[in-house]
Amino acid sequence: MPTVVAESLLDSDGRPRRLKFEATRASLFVELLGLSLDGEDRQVTCQRSLSNVDVRDHAGSLVYFDSEALLSLIEPLSGCVVLTRPGLAQRVPEGNSVLTTPGSPKEAFYAIHQWMAQHDRYERLEGRIASDSQISAHSIIGPNVVVGSGAVIGAGVVIEGNTYVGPGVTIKANATVGGDGFETAVADGRKILVKHCGGVWLQEGVAIGSSTCIDKGLLGDWTFLGADTKVDNLVHVAHNVRAGRGVCLVACSEVSGSVTIGDGVWLAPCAAVNQLVAIGDHAFIGTGSVVTRDIPAHSLAFGSPCRVAGVVCECREKLKFLAGVAVCGRCGRRYSETSKGIERA
Repeated sequence: MPTVVAESLLDSDGRPRRLKFEATRASLFVELLGLSLDGEDRQVTCQRSLSNVDVRDHAGSLVYFDSEALLSLIEPLSGCVVLTRPGLAQRVPEGNSVLTTPGSPKEAFYAIHQWMAQHDRYERLEGRIASDSQISAHSIIGPNVVVGSGAVIGAGVVIEGNTYVGPGVTIKANATVGGDGFETAVADGRKILVKHCGGVWLQEGVAIGSSTCIDKGLLGDWTFLGADTKVDNLVHVAHNVRAGRGVCLVACSEVSGSVTIGDGVWLAPCAAVNQLVAIGDHAFIGTGSVVTRDIPAHSLAFGSPCRVAGVVCECREKLKFLAGVAVCGRCGRRYSETSKGIERA
């Protein structure tokens, strides 16, 4: 696949679209894996798990459907190629093509992904390094890496391909950015580590601490850290994590795959966040907490499992509500309780 300029990937919200792969007919997968095709021989340009399909822009996606429990996720789709087993093929909505396998749909899905990765079919960033960036001679910068103006890269840092390092980003010694995450699958009867074909996107002003690992996205997705987010030493951020602006991830915290973190969140030392969890804007997660479910915005939450114990201001001062209104004693911000949660008054 050809390289793409980083700025050409940006959507209207300033975030990059997913990397795609070379348009490929479903019939190729029939030849590769001995599958059966029912319906149009569609072109696919990306692979998605059903939990990660954008219903506004899903045409051309290859997805796998291996359980009746996923019916609600597959019903809105059209223009996709759905990989499934014979007993579920009739449940696939009209308007999609069906690939049927006698074995595991998930196993076939990842076999296709591995083939795409091995044959270099995914898009890649067009690499460039700003002349005023400061890069240690003892760091390793891989191909297809963008390093923006004023970035500072410390000794022993490793930056793998498809990483965007924005203006003014700092990466301290011995950090690894853009390595493969930890996703396992079964292929040919053996458990494998799945090749990651997405990237890492660090917006302006992000800081990454020493010996921290930021994993790249899996199926063309980005692990995304918003502007001015600060990541301490010895932190692990897994694939497909999406963090907002001004987030703080403190030493030894761990964020699992496909977690969404709102603006201004504070994740205290040694906190751990389970995969697929969402943490709302300006939430404060206490030391050693284990986050197993979504946390609302402005929550003070801690414990294992993590539970909401109060409400905090953007400045992290605890709030007390009277008749549905609170005024922060530290900064004076006003808040109200609404049906949508805590909002600035």
